[in-house]
Amino acid sequence: MNFVQKKKVSFFIAKVLQRIPHIDRVGVLYNQRRHKKIEEELSFLFDKVSNENDSDLKSVYISEDTDSKIWFFWWQGVEKMPTLVQKCYQSVLKNKGSREVCIITKDNYQEYTDFSAEELDKLASGRITLTHFSDLLRFNLLKNHGGLWLDATMYITSSLDQVSLNNGIFTNSGYSTNRLFNVSGGRWTGFMIGGPQNNALFTFMDAFFKEYWSNYDFLIDYFLIDYALNYAYGYNLGGFKKASEDFKGVNPCLFKLQPLINCKFNKNNWIKLTQNTYAFKLSNREKLISSKDSYFYNI
Repeated sequence: MNFVQKKKVSFFIAKVLQRIPHIDRVGVLYNQRRHKKIEEELSFLFDKVSNENDSDLKSVYISEDTDSKIWFFWWQGVEKMPTLVQKCYQSVLKNKGSREVCIITKDNYQEYTDFSAEELDKLASGRITLTHFSDLLRFNLLKNHGGLWLDATMYITSSLDQVSLNNGIFTNSGYSTNRLFNVSGGRWTGFMIGGPQNNALFTFMDAFFKEYWSNYDFLIDYFLIDYALNYAYGYNLGGFKKASEDFKGVNPCLFKLQPLINCKFNKNNWIKLTQNTYAFKLSNREKLISSKDSYFYNI
């Protein structure tokens, strides 16, 4: 069994352990060892990127000219968005506040980015999939322009003007560790993250992905993004650790809409969900039922 196959098997076992009840300790211990092995594999890249970008990573960059864009990515463009993504996109447009929503597609992404020739080549060849290209894209955009990144499955219910970016990083934090299946342990959300351009976190992440794809032709782990963010968290790059602590408890119902999406809509429960939460993470993987009584139809 080669290295890639071993990592796939390890990830599969972690997913199985995640579903078995009453083995929390076993799941945590297994995932701790799994994460340690992956971080050991990546350590030379972390060190190289940190050393080569040392002067840019030492301070928290604060700008009064943070780009006010909200970044929303769908490779095929608005017309090709599936129903769920379309609904999420419309929710962002409705609640963008004073910000501009910039939809990034295959036709315009190079206007906003400065990817290496190697990254673009591996994207074109399929070695970087579109799913993982979005990881590269968000940090390249934020490094160059600042702003707020929202995954295409983020549903927004009130004005995004309440998200302040000029003082540093924004993220969501304080969620279930879920047996440490993900190395993030609920301390941040890469699917909703923002801040000022040239922040040390964005500089590091962009440089890390460039270095990674110059050394590898495959993905070492599906959640590669979070291993790099975990390194950044440990060194508080760009104030990332502090932001994760400061925003703990923001959007407490972030993950509570998805399990209800096909259930019968309950207005009182919806009011309760949105009372202290304005952003909800949904999934495009679950089949949606065509019932007019469902949460999906009514939100």
